[in-house]
Amino acid sequence: MRGKLLFSLLIVFMLALTACVKPFEPVPASAESVESTESTAYVSEPVSDEVVVIADPVLEQLVRDKIGKSEGDILASDMANLYSLNINNQETPVAKLDGMEYAVNLSDFSYRYGELESLSPIANCRELSYLNVSYSTVAQSPVDFNTPVLERVGFTDTAIPDFSFLQNVTSMTNVTFSQCEITSIAFLQNSVGLEEVNLSDNSIADLNPLSGKIELTSLRIDKNEVTDLDPLSSCIKLNYINISYNHVTNLAPIMQLVDLQEVRAYEELDQRIIDRAQIQALIDRGITVDYHA
Repeated sequence: MRGKLLFSLLIVFMLALTACVKPFEPVPASAESVESTESTAYVSEPVSDEVVVIADPVLEQLVRDKIGKSEGDILASDMANLYSLNINNQETPVAKLDGMEYAVNLSDFSYRYGELESLSPIANCRELSYLNVSYSTVAQSPVDFNTPVLERVGFTDTAIPDFSFLQNVTSMTNVTFSQCEITSIAFLQNSVGLEEVNLSDNSIADLNPLSGKIELTSLRIDKNEVTDLDPLSSCIKLNYINISYNHVTNLAPIMQLVDLQEVRAYEELDQRIIDRAQIQALIDRGITVDYHA
């Protein structure tokens, strides 16, 4: 009897001990692989140690002067210290910008009086806010500009195949495209924040890409092929407009713009086609109108 009792107590003790031990749970294979991936995903050569090759010796010297490195390899980390570059080709002739793709903090770029191969090396400089190319030629247009903070853009008397590389730059506010043989401004369609626009001395006829630009305050379209101002009727903040030397006859689309203060409407002396009654109506509102009386 006593033996049976001891046996029963032993069984109860073993069961209680087993219940207190946490069973082994194997780690799922997927969890192991995630941990392994996280620990190796960024194993690569540091970009800052990469040697940058600038093929154009004049450009290389300009860069060295800017970053304060007169000799030795130029590293990607050195290029990160390049914030602005102004090239006057009459003084420092540069034809290629290869190597400028490493200027990740470039905010201002200007090029004048030269023949440039392409703007592609700066097409992905995401800190670029100011771009100016004047009195030059650019042989190749970039495919696209990936410059999300580009606000001020100027092209003056510059031959370039087309400007469609700017069509996805929505941040532009102040732009000049003058004497560039432009026939279409479709590349401005997505720039909803445009404030000041100079399109003088081109061959533009269609202003529809400017329709709905409610931030637009100043517009120069003088010396173009414009006949219809209707797309501007929705530009409610328009303050100044120059429509000189076009084919406009009807000013009705801009007559009711409440912020309008100045209109320039010079014409060829033998082709005074703008409705003079509309001009007088604008003057009666207190708007300054410059025109051939």
